Parts: sequence; structure tokens; C-alpha cells
Amino acid sequence: LNDIANSSNTALSFRSISNAYGQFNFLDNLFVRSEVAFDIVQFEEEQYNGRETLDGRPGGEGYNSQKRVLTYNTNNTINWMPKINENNALELLGGISLQKSTSNSNSVTGRSFPNDKFQKIASAAIIAGGTSSETGFSFLSYFARANYKLLNKYLLGASYRIDGSSRFGKNNRYGAFPSVSVGWVITEESFLKGQEALSFLKLRASYGTTGNAKIGNFASRTLWSANPYASQSGIIPEQVGVNDLKWEKTNQFDIGLDFGIIGDRITGEIDYFNKKTSDLLLSFPVPATSGFSTITRNVGNLENNGFEFSLNSRNFIGAFTWTTSFNISTYKN
Repeated sequence: LNDIANSSNTALSFRSISNAYGQFNFLDNLFVRSEVAFDIVQFEEEQYNGRETLDGRPGGEGYNSQKRVLTYNTNNTINWMPKINENNALELLGGISLQKSTSNSNSVTGRSFPNDKFQKIASAAIIAGGTSSETGFSFLSYFARANYKLLNKYLLGASYRIDGSSRFGKNNRYGAFPSVSVGWVITEESFLKGQEALSFLKLRASYGTTGNAKIGNFASRTLWSANPYASQSGIIPEQVGVNDLKWEKTNQFDIGLDFGIIGDRITGEIDYFNKKTSDLLLSFPVPATSGFSTITRNVGNLENNGFEFSLNSRNFIGAFTWTTSFNISTYKN
């Protein structure tokens, strides 16, 4: 109750999300599209603990911080859907994508205010602390995709992308991630045409590689930081760089069966998956005598596989709707 009566903490967040695009059709089946998007976040926090509170004794304490995050993203693609004939459909897509994000923040703490009516940092007799920081990252990607459909029942897809990230070592900024998929819509076959019980049946399989870049923005770099001592400024090493730090990659194989019964009133999926992850990104401990405690490295592998089942039903459709959904998965690693 004392803190509620004698302290305050106000946080304000301002966000603007905007995007624009342009598309030009060279032919009826050839499209070029370019888009750009911005995401701007401004966060402000102001806190004051009065002199009657435990944290604010004896003269009150004030804290103020601001943070701004600017994310920029652009995608440029070319899409071609050549007209072959009614039994064949082909779609080709290629493009380039760029994402860049920067973040700035600063804060200041003041103590010893004239009284609790003066709560701005400018009224503090002592500036007890302050800090500021800036960080950022960027991704550059090239990608291509092809989808082919024969007789509306045989499906083939392939994609290939090259992703580059500022987070990795200068020797391994880019990673390649291919994938391929096949599908067979069995209910489009003549031997299942005309029956009513089974409304949809599709067998599918895929194999592909994905990457993980969820590490610190500067995990691969040698870092230094300022360290004052006896009113003098100095520089100390903070992190050891790893020039060969690279993408964590996961190779995954999937095979599954999709089905629909009684006009898709009951639908479901049966899947088997096998995932193998290599070059795991981990904070690896190092001897303390080196002056550091950990270093980010590609260490170890991980494998897991299992089955997934899902079942959905539409029991009532109309003014009153009742649907059910059930899923279960089992895996080992």
C-alpha cells in the first residue's frame, strides 16, 4: 500500500507499421513485384519512488529510459506461370530479400529530490547512473521456387535459398537451404471417382534444410568495452570472436497422409518426421584462466523423430456450430 501511494511507473509505447508495394505485369503470366516495409517502435518508461518507500529513501529516486527499434524489410520477386495446357501447371518464382534492424536505448537514474512533488530527473541533486547502447543485425537472402502440377493430382515442388546474416563469422556468413516435396491426390484417380465416403485422400513427402540464426547480434566478433578506473577511462576485452561461426542446420524428412471423410465433415492427418540438426549454436564454457567464461560455437548434433496424428470434425454447421479437434504426437531423440 505504501508503494502504491508513494511511487509511480508509467510506460508508453508508440508503434508504426507501414508497407508499400508495386507490381508490374509484363505479360498475362509474368509478374514483377517490389515491396518495402517499416516497423518503428518507440518505448518510454518513467519511474519515481518517493522518499517514503523502501527503494526511494531517504530523498526519492527517479528513473527514465527510452528505446527505439527500427526494422526495415524489402522483397523483390519475379513470378512466371507459363501456360502449357489444361493438364499441366507450372509456377516459377525467384527473388531477393533484405532485412535490417537497429535498436537504440538509453537510461538515467537520479536521487535526492527536493520533495516528492519534483519527480523529473532534472530536479535530482545526484545523477546516480546512466547508460546507452546500440545494436543491430541484417539478413540478405536469395531464393527460387518451382511448383509443378500434373492432371491436378501429381504435385512436385522444389526450392533453394541462400541466406546471409551479419551474426555469423566472416568466413561463413551465408548458408544454403534446399528443399523438395512431392504429393499425390489419390482421390483424383479414376478408381476412387464416384464414391461418397472418402472425400479427400492425399499422400505427401518432403525433405529440406532450414537454418537457425537465433544468437546474439555480435556472437562471432571480438568485442571490447570501456571500463573506468580511478576516474580514468580504459578498454578491456569482453568477448573472443569466432570467424568460423556458421548457421545451425536442420535436415528434416516428412511423410504424411491427409484425409477427408463424408464431405470433409471429418478430416485428419497422419505424419512421420525425422529431424537431424547439426552444428548446434551453443554457449560453450572455456577455462576461466582465459579471462572469459563462455564462447559461442557450433557444437554437437541432435536427432529426433516421431509420429503426429490429428483429427478434426464438424459436428453441427449452421446457426449453432460445433467442431472438435484432437491431436497427439510421439517422438524420441
